[in-house]
Amino acid sequence: QPMLPVGPHAYYFMAKDRNGDCVSLPSAGFLRGPEVMAMPNSPPALIDQRNDPKIGGTTNLCGFPQHYNFLVHYNDVDGDDPPVALIYIDNVPHAMKRIKGNAANGLYSYRGGAFPSNMHTYYYYFEDDKGASVRMPEVGVFHGPVVTR
Repeated sequence: QPMLPVGPHAYYFMAKDRNGDCVSLPSAGFLRGPEVMAMPNSPPALIDQRNDPKIGGTTNLCGFPQHYNFLVHYNDVDGDDPPVALIYIDNVPHAMKRIKGNAANGLYSYRGGAFPSNMHTYYYYFEDDKGASVRMPEVGVFHGPVVTR
């Protein structure tokens, strides 16, 4: 179904009568309407975040780097995809990828590893394709994971 651009529009009808003559309605000019209005953009939301494990070492039991998983649910009621989907760990941005659902309502993940021993902080930052943004938490940071030797 074609979408009309934002702004005023006009139209008229053309047909052939029984004699094959062209007729128009209105007979001259056009009819006004519809007026297409821009829909305001609703900002996206981030819901139900977590990281796993919350405490761990720099390596796992086999001696390989320990991986830490970060998950967040992104939802945009307008159906806008997030061209920007980031997690900031210790103020360093990392791209997140969608692992479930669709782009406008899905679960996004980042799997990081080789964190140094320390207490780490993180927050999420997403933007929809119309420029509205959301940060979780709105102010401050989440604490974790705690990485030990």
